[in-house]
Amino acid sequence: MLRSSARQSSHLRTRPRSRRGSGSARGCVSLFPTYSASGIRLDGARLVETHEQTAAYLLYEKGRTLLSVFMLPVPTGEVALAGARVSYRGHAYVTYEQRGYRTVSWSDGRAVFGLVSMLDYEALLECADRLRAERANQTRL
Repeated sequence: MLRSSARQSSHLRTRPRSRRGSGSARGCVSLFPTYSASGIRLDGARLVETHEQTAAYLLYEKGRTLLSVFMLPVPTGEVALAGARVSYRGHAYVTYEQRGYRTVSWSDGRAVFGLVSMLDYEALLECADRLRAERANQTRL
């Protein structure tokens, strides 16, 4: 589970006023995963300071349920994540629950990713798997 002191610094992007085009806003290619086909919309994003490092924080909304996504670069390839180890669609994730909030985390060797929400684990794992796949496609380009 990622914990944040949540000192907010600067906005990366807020929700665009127009949703025209294929995943782009104002002529820019979106760098954030899109879950619009699943009824989940990006509400905003910013940089936050956590444990003396800068992390990307994205906020999504599905109906009235929020989904937070944290991405934190790691200086070494291995990260110890607390929680139960699970496999979803052939990938390893770590789940953790505290005070009604569920988390799904994993590392790709360059960054740690954490999803936090009151959504059920199936929905969180589906979002995590999609984020992992989109990131893999972007790093191949």
